[in-house]
Amino acid sequence: MNEHLREDGKEAYKKFVNYLDSLPSFNLSKEEQDYIEEVSSAFDMKVLKEVNASKIEAIENVEKWLKENKNIIAQYQDYKNSDNYKNSLMKTIQDKLQTFMLDNKYYEIAIPLIRKFSKSYDQYYKKILIANEQYLKAREL
Repeated sequence: MNEHLREDGKEAYKKFVNYLDSLPSFNLSKEEQDYIEEVSSAFDMKVLKEVNASKIEAIENVEKWLKENKNIIAQYQDYKNSDNYKNSLMKTIQDKLQTFMLDNKYYEIAIPLIRKFSKSYDQYYKKILIANEQYLKAREL
């Protein structure tokens, strides 16, 4: 999202910053913080850029990505349904973050504001919705 802030997006951007400034702290226990640091220590900027590029590529051609990654997706779904995952620190942290975002209306406030001040994010968001629909249809098969 390396784009200039357009005139029609400035008000949305100000509201977004105010929204972020008004958020309460997201608190993690020491154990949760240590876990996040441990699992994220392997990610440098190069890896993060590669992951981002892969996500964008997947969104651009969802059907192809779903076909090519069918086995990986099945393994991931199996893991997410496993007791190992359900009892993991990662699940605890993800649940905590999800609750935080819902409680603070992130999806109702932040996402629409970002879409207003960033045309590229708005385009990406629309593609994500389409990709999600295709993923859900593929799961039904």
